Amino acid sequence: MNALIKRNLFYFVAFILIISCKKDHLQPPSPGRMIKNFTLEAGQYGSASIYSENENYKVLVRVKPDANLKALKPIIEISDDAIISPASGEVIDVSVNKTVTYTITAASGQSRKWEVEFRIFETNITDYATYSIASAVNSRVMQVTGNSNFNEKYLDNAGMNVAEAEISSGENLNRWQEWHIIYNSTVAGVKYYQIRNLFSGLFLNAGNGSAAGLPIKQKWELKNTNDVQLWKIEESTQEGKYEISNKANGLFLTMSGNGNNVQITQETKLNADKQKWVITKLPNDSYRDGDVTNFFNRTTGSVAFDQGNSIPLSDGRVLWVTQDAWYQGSLAPNGNLFGNHFISYTNSVIIQPSATNWSPAAPMMTADGRANGGIGNLIPKYPGKTWSWPGAGVQIGDDVYLHNREGQGLGTDDDHQSLFKLSPVTANHWKTERLAPAGLTASEKLIGYASGMVKANDGFVYVFGTRTDPNSFGFETYLYTARYPQNNPLDWTFWNGNAWVATASIVSNAHVAKGKGTNFVSYLNGKYIHLTMEQGFYCDIPSLKMYIATSTSPTGPFINQRMVYHFTEFYKGSNARVYTPLIHAHADNGKRELLLTYSINFGACVNTGDGAIKESDGNYDPYYYRVKGVRIPYEMFGL
Repeated sequence: MNALIKRNLFYFVAFILIISCKKDHLQPPSPGRMIKNFTLEAGQYGSASIYSENENYKVLVRVKPDANLKALKPIIEISDDAIISPASGEVIDVSVNKTVTYTITAASGQSRKWEVEFRIFETNITDYATYSIASAVNSRVMQVTGNSNFNEKYLDNAGMNVAEAEISSGENLNRWQEWHIIYNSTVAGVKYYQIRNLFSGLFLNAGNGSAAGLPIKQKWELKNTNDVQLWKIEESTQEGKYEISNKANGLFLTMSGNGNNVQITQETKLNADKQKWVITKLPNDSYRDGDVTNFFNRTTGSVAFDQGNSIPLSDGRVLWVTQDAWYQGSLAPNGNLFGNHFISYTNSVIIQPSATNWSPAAPMMTADGRANGGIGNLIPKYPGKTWSWPGAGVQIGDDVYLHNREGQGLGTDDDHQSLFKLSPVTANHWKTERLAPAGLTASEKLIGYASGMVKANDGFVYVFGTRTDPNSFGFETYLYTARYPQNNPLDWTFWNGNAWVATASIVSNAHVAKGKGTNFVSYLNGKYIHLTMEQGFYCDIPSLKMYIATSTSPTGPFINQRMVYHFTEFYKGSNARVYTPLIHAHADNGKRELLLTYSINFGACVNTGDGAIKESDGNYDPYYYRVKGVRIPYEMFGL
């Protein structure tokens, strides 16, 4: 045969072989017998958990407390071609044991039993409370990372890890290990929460992107488009252990790494203990208020300062009084304060648009002839003095009456005290008038009346003063009370322990309370509130705390003094100078929490000429000269 014939014969034989081998192969019946989705027509909370445990197949369905357990109607999605008994859509009664067993039979005839548990969703997580969040792996609690001696735990963008619980007092932990869980909203029947650290006042924020493995950080609260700060907290299949997932990306809080390299990251669902958390309710604790603290992070007008008294106005606005302040022209492009500048003026006034508007862009009060665009030294300096330091005040009618000290250096025996009357010309432009009540002038060398001013319902304004115990080196003080009629601010009288007299007395009977290093008094809910703080302006103070006592009378006695806040403010590894603790009783956040503020100062006992350390750019970090806000639950001091 020639080659062509051979080749054709080969192809023919191959074709015959191929078609002779072709057969029809039928697919065997599917063995699939899975539950893919389980939802109730009504009464379900969140999504069902579908899982296997030791070859047992289970579904956990969380139901709302008001669900009718005698008539639940499940809608069940199962494997293709399988059948389920009881049928999907068939009403069931689980009121007795809260479980039901379903049998799924595959097309292949194989069957599988599924135990479905219906658990009443009664979390111990309320709409607002304090908690610890501990890993189910090792019981270590979630905390903010960083060196507290350098204030790193306060930083925006600080990370998270876990550590052994550190007791602060009673049941409470160090605040960087305590968390507020705050109800935010409900979407499709699922509750979402914000999680705020009590130490920093910042909020748990999902990783910077939707990728798994990114670290969880703390951030300033996002007021809009805040899904990255909203978390679903859902009990896992293990009772008492919760899974926490982010609304924006659906990823879960996960303890990643081991040993000293543990961090909290966002990961896809693993059904593993490293994604399970034991959430324990703690007694309510004091905490930093991020909104209030950020209010003082200003870039216009006065941008860094101390003091911070507040005076609520009848139109809903609030005056905030600063003392020594830096003007906006001292801000470097990166937000630091120029290292070759100093304070621009010794006082100014910020006008908060409302008691709940914490935007740091609040305008400044102006007056004719003042420095820096009319805002600097709003309360003018007294002739021959280098500063005016206004503080406590009240509004009477349209006018504001403000206590003021006038002096030089850090204060001398020759300082003056006065009462300034501030009157509005326009909304933000005011005029000032210096008043010199005879009784205040006669008493100004004995007692400094800068420790609070309360407009009472009896027609008087009560003014509180402090005198340092001369034998205490500034660590102990005495509190005194003066008053003036609301219709005559020049007529001051002073409590001597028995009566109101024309001149202040420093006899022991005149003391209405004994204080620590500094004092301030305010009024709320029928109680005069005495805030006192240990001396915080000296070097190397080992511990610094604030205390509150209350009284039904402006003349005391102030009783049941309780510690309400323990400071952890440091400056470059040394204790920061902390001073001017103040009460802002008007600042109601709806949570029964009292707002306090305090000042810190660059001078933190470091060995430099001015007691301040410059940053790498040769400038100063304004954090260390801005007022901070903290909230104290009323229950901590018996209000």
